[in-house]
Amino acid sequence: MTLSVKNDAAAMNLIDLQRVADAVTRRAAEQGYLLPRQVREEVASAGADPGLWKDVLKLASPHLVQRKGRYYYVSPASPQRESAERRTQAIQQAVHELVVEYRQAAELQERREVDRISFIQPVTVETSDGETWRVLTKDISASGIRLLGCRGFLGQKLRVTVPSVEGPHRTFVVRILWTCMVGDDLYENGGSFVELVG
Repeated sequence: MTLSVKNDAAAMNLIDLQRVADAVTRRAAEQGYLLPRQVREEVASAGADPGLWKDVLKLASPHLVQRKGRYYYVSPASPQRESAERRTQAIQQAVHELVVEYRQAAELQERREVDRISFIQPVTVETSDGETWRVLTKDISASGIRLLGCRGFLGQKLRVTVPSVEGPHRTFVVRILWTCMVGDDLYENGGSFVELVG
């Protein structure tokens, strides 16, 4: 590190300047930030030429960051904190990559003429033999709906009651065109709307 001290005999030695830099760092840590005027005050109170304030800042630079005319304290990162930050960054990167991959795959698979809207809501499904089930919707379009539940409904006509935020619930008759097991006792059912019954 090159300092602007020109005359070692007349100026404080480097060890003394480091002590001043340490004092500046402590003060910034206590206050959160320092103004240039406060750095000059610290240099002067140590008996040094206030003109050396920039040299002191260079020595304190690993712990101070300048923003908008202020010198903010930056705490040194512990190995545990750095490790935690690396783990967090790795997780964020992996999730980002998964989201991008799945979006691209979804765009390639989308073959419907009618746009689907992500629509995750609990709904009630009634089968033709009177059984009722609580399932989740996955998405909805003007032509159909996709349901997630603990059983498949392939080939059945269902009465699907969708709660409304405002106003009455909507009940549709839906014919299930396909069913796919997506997990242990978890089925995805895709159906087309037949009629609105309530």
